[in-house]
Amino acid sequence: MFIGEFESTKYKAAEFLDNAPRGSRLSYIDVFGENCTDDEYIAFSRVAEAYNRYDFYHENTLTYWRNMPQSQEEMDEVSAMASQGDTVAMMKIAYFLKVSNRPEDAVPWMEGAARRGSSDALDSLGASYKYGLGVELDLNKAIDYYKQAILLDGNDEALHDLALCYLHGEGVPQDFKKGYDLMIRSARQGNAMARYDMGWMYHYGRGVDVDFKEALKWYELGAGGYYVKAYTNLTALCYEMKDYERMLSWTKRYMELDEPKAFFRMGCYLLEGVGVEKNLRKGIEYLRKAAEQEDPMAHAELARAYSTGEGVEPDQQKSFYHLSEAARLRHPHAEFYLGRMIWETDRERALSLIQDAASQWHTPAQEFLRDNGLPIPPTRSE
Repeated sequence: MFIGEFESTKYKAAEFLDNAPRGSRLSYIDVFGENCTDDEYIAFSRVAEAYNRYDFYHENTLTYWRNMPQSQEEMDEVSAMASQGDTVAMMKIAYFLKVSNRPEDAVPWMEGAARRGSSDALDSLGASYKYGLGVELDLNKAIDYYKQAILLDGNDEALHDLALCYLHGEGVPQDFKKGYDLMIRSARQGNAMARYDMGWMYHYGRGVDVDFKEALKWYELGAGGYYVKAYTNLTALCYEMKDYERMLSWTKRYMELDEPKAFFRMGCYLLEGVGVEKNLRKGIEYLRKAAEQEDPMAHAELARAYSTGEGVEPDQQKSFYHLSEAARLRHPHAEFYLGRMIWETDRERALSLIQDAASQWHTPAQEFLRDNGLPIPPTRSE
């Protein structure tokens, strides 16, 4: 079944790059160790980028990459083991098929592994039904699979996934207490996503009282696991609290990992003179570094800089280029602004841009659609 397929499909995820936003970078050191090669890191990044299209969390991407066969020889060995009912091998094939953009072919392997007692397979089936990947979307089935995985061995990813369902009211009545109880169980098992979400709950008072000290604790635990969303929220909270020393420390740590969001934030700090001496030239340099790695917010900020002449010579052509790039990478404000600019000349594209912005909770885009008697698309929950 897989003979000869491996080399042509190992980097299949790269085909998504033209339309997919840059996935946040996980620690390649966690995956390969200190001697990670450029090819390994690029391949891993591509997998992250591909799965970002499906709104998968990056720790799931880490699981996929760790479990993918890394050579044709290994693929042949895995195939033989899977045919004998080895659940780890069956899940490796499932991960391989997902990354190869064949989620419907992955489902039978996950189902087989689940029947043989794999909690990871049960959790993966839950995700497939929640997002409609390879199967018809069915939240009730997703909830059932998550619960089965938890009952089997307390699977930390299933705990996290079910917690989100309760927090957002997806497939179950919204219940912050149940969401919190499940989330903290997952976080205490070391799940970086759950640690981030615990920080988010305390940061914004979702199901708990606002407590910045607790939020910082959980964000730092998540960021320490190289979960980029935890880093971005951590630095945002530090900014809010004027804890610039901690903010800069974490930003420099993530810059060492070549994380584009860290370059973007350092660029903004330099432009604004927050925690550092104001330096427009260096700020623009850091924004460009982030934009080179397809960070949508960096492109949006560069569009503004070239439009206003902050730190650069005013250049409306370059401003439009960066605005277009930000929109391509699905930055909601850029999508809305560009859509408004081309509304009279390219209505079809403009509407597509504004609708996508509206689906990302962009209020002006939603109001624009409403004022023009156009349908507002459903918003996407994280």
